[in-house]
Amino acid sequence: MEELKKKLLAQFGRYKYVLLVVAAGILLLLWPTSRGPDETPVPPPAQADVSFSVTETETRLAEALSSIQGVGRTRVVLTLKTDVEVLLSKDERESQHREMENGDLRSYQHESESKTVMKSGSEGGVPIIVGKVYPEFKGALVICEGAGDNTVQLRVVQAVSALTGLGADKITVAAMDSGQLTVDS
Repeated sequence: MEELKKKLLAQFGRYKYVLLVVAAGILLLLWPTSRGPDETPVPPPAQADVSFSVTETETRLAEALSSIQGVGRTRVVLTLKTDVEVLLSKDERESQHREMENGDLRSYQHESESKTVMKSGSEGGVPIIVGKVYPEFKGALVICEGAGDNTVQLRVVQAVSALTGLGADKITVAAMDSGQLTVDS
């Protein structure tokens, strides 16, 4: 019995790293991956929401700008150069047909076919969305109480530029004063 223990310990010593790797692998396989009851799963890219609202973006931007020191009440108007573009999965096929006679090209035909790939479902199929291109902004108008101060104007222009990708020449800051607007840029 004692001799058997010595042999097993010797074998264990020889293969301890292999056994350690196997044990770690088993542990990783058994590791729980399910979400908690209050967590909702993230939809896959094919089912991602493709909505974009200029009004919602303007509201969020106005809220963010109004929290900058000295800006005060704020309204934002954004214009778009492009709209949201949804990229659908496509199955594209091309074919060419050449007809030769005595070494001369008699006719040539080129055909291309493109079909949107559909995911089967209860409603006869849903197009598979592979991505989306968000809109590009054309210009921004920011109306705020603190626009009379050049430092505030600069902060507002920098913030709008950072969030929209617009250059300073495409952003106008107007002062809000007793219901009257004076434009400063």
